[in-house]
Amino acid sequence: MAIMVSTAVLISASGSGTLAGPKDDAFAVIQNWATAFNASDIDKIIAAYTPEASVHGTTANSLAVGKDALRAYFGPAARSRNQVKLAQDGSEATTMLGDGQVVVAGFYEFSGTRPDGQAFTAPARYTFVLVKQDGAWLIAHQHSSPRARPAQ
Repeated sequence: MAIMVSTAVLISASGSGTLAGPKDDAFAVIQNWATAFNASDIDKIIAAYTPEASVHGTTANSLAVGKDALRAYFGPAARSRNQVKLAQDGSEATTMLGDGQVVVAGFYEFSGTRPDGQAFTAPARYTFVLVKQDGAWLIAHQHSSPRARPAQ
């Protein structure tokens, strides 16, 4: 009886009847990153990365390495209150590289207002490399680049 009750509690706690695995846990970090980005919460954005993380940003001319460089890179977007929307339409791919190492690739779209007052949307593609450190998934590297607009 105790086993049946424990099993029922685990199933109901997981919501879908299956427990989340490393891929889901790692992707949740990206979802939390997007939430922090949309809230313009620079501290939470930076907290999603390892101390030595690197970012090849969509609009950057150089590689940002380390938390200070990431803060400098993400600061203008946070101050401008830019937004990001993750495409969650099955176009994303999550690959386990080994224990505690995951690569997630997919698409997102940035939006906001330029300094001249013009609204913009910028479709982009991403690759995140996540590692598990001290029991937590963190972003070790992010590559973002503009996405080609569909031919019309």
